[in-house]
Amino acid sequence: HRDGAFRWVLARGLAVRDADGRAIRMAGSQSDITAGKVVDPLTGLSNRVLLIDRIERVIEHHRRRSGAQFAVLFLDLDGFKAVNDSLGHETGDRLLVELVPRIRRCLRASDTCARLGGDEFIVVLDDIGDERSAVDVAERIQDQVGSLDCVDGCEVRISASIGIVIADASYDRVEDILRDADVAMYRAKTAGRARHEIFDVGMRQPPDERLALEGALARALDQDRLSVVYQPIVSLPSGRLLGFEALARWHDPERGMLLPEEFVPVAEESDLIARVDRRVLREACRQLQAWREAIPAAGPLGVSVNVSRRYLESGHLPHDVRRCLARTGLRGSDLELEIAESMLAAEAPAMEAAFGEVGRLGVRVAIDDFGTGGCPLARLARLPVASLKIHRSFVGDLDAGSGSEDIVGVIVALARSMGVAVIAEGVETPLQRSRLHALGCDRAQGYLISRPMPPEGIPDVIVGHGRRLQLTT
Repeated sequence: HRDGAFRWVLARGLAVRDADGRAIRMAGSQSDITAGKVVDPLTGLSNRVLLIDRIERVIEHHRRRSGAQFAVLFLDLDGFKAVNDSLGHETGDRLLVELVPRIRRCLRASDTCARLGGDEFIVVLDDIGDERSAVDVAERIQDQVGSLDCVDGCEVRISASIGIVIADASYDRVEDILRDADVAMYRAKTAGRARHEIFDVGMRQPPDERLALEGALARALDQDRLSVVYQPIVSLPSGRLLGFEALARWHDPERGMLLPEEFVPVAEESDLIARVDRRVLREACRQLQAWREAIPAAGPLGVSVNVSRRYLESGHLPHDVRRCLARTGLRGSDLELEIAESMLAAEAPAMEAAFGEVGRLGVRVAIDDFGTGGCPLARLARLPVASLKIHRSFVGDLDAGSGSEDIVGVIVALARSMGVAVIAEGVETPLQRSRLHALGCDRAQGYLISRPMPPEGIPDVIVGHGRRLQLTT
């Protein structure tokens, strides 16, 4: 087209023949069908075809303007699968439709919003002044997405994880921009969801490097080189030490210390995550019993261990738990298994069966990241749930005096009605601690209390916890 864009055309024709059957001319028509080809039929947003054309034109525009910047935001909805699974795809489609005007009101007329498919959206911000401008848009979108709480009369709870690419003339391919935005979005999701991350080149992990990391992790597991650190969990009213959450760490000879967000995603894409979980379970039980034997003051401290969907569905968890308890002499009630709330959004008979078995051993279950996964309450009743762990994003927002205080209050009330404890994750400030205490939260963990510690530092904590971990009200 003379405006520089491509048009989609449907060409139809037939041969006109003379009396002898010879083709003497063609007759037909051409119809512009661009609107149907470049618009997502559900939301009315641009689709991938128009999005690519738009970014290509923005790249060309900025190539001619030195120093100019634009931004691409990759949005993925947290909790959308739970809506589809529990309320049906029609409600999921309606949710997407209702989100469109909310996203658009955060944008300028010159910006582009497109739907890639499913619950993934792309926003193109042309001519931004600086990085903060893109972050402001991302935060406005997250506020709008999070404020949608009812669709077709059904309660929903969703949020948005957003990856941001600040682009300039150094980018010359659309696929590079979308890849980097996707990487940043995935980093936001693995860091806790309902957040945004700005891409930097350190986030890139080529396929061959990913395979190399997977191989190195497999060797580390074979050689028993994964370590476990322990983060104290305390009573909020008294500051008394109650136990620890066991967390995996990996010190690779070539890469140095790797945190879970750096290697757990790789493990989750393979069968290695079940081996990581098993390693942490075995070591945490052994270590807790060793502390008890060496330190009489340790008393009835417990330990909690995260378990993945793959480990649960493998069928090995009940056997591994029984073996760990038998070898260490721990009681089932000394152990708590943590699962993310999102894992319970859909029916999972194998998971419920596994927890039924460990529940009969007295092992408790904690629902991690509670408030973000949309788990039907009836499903919680079928599990041996002992505690709900409030997602750190709600705890972090308590400093700002936002609506998170109401959410925390609802979770505490729900826990009271279920007869289970409430644990706040990511407690980092005295204000968060005092507000949680006022709301009736039972327990807390986070940097205000203690960072995760290697096992050799824990005996001092156990012996002196009345002095070192007591919190003032």
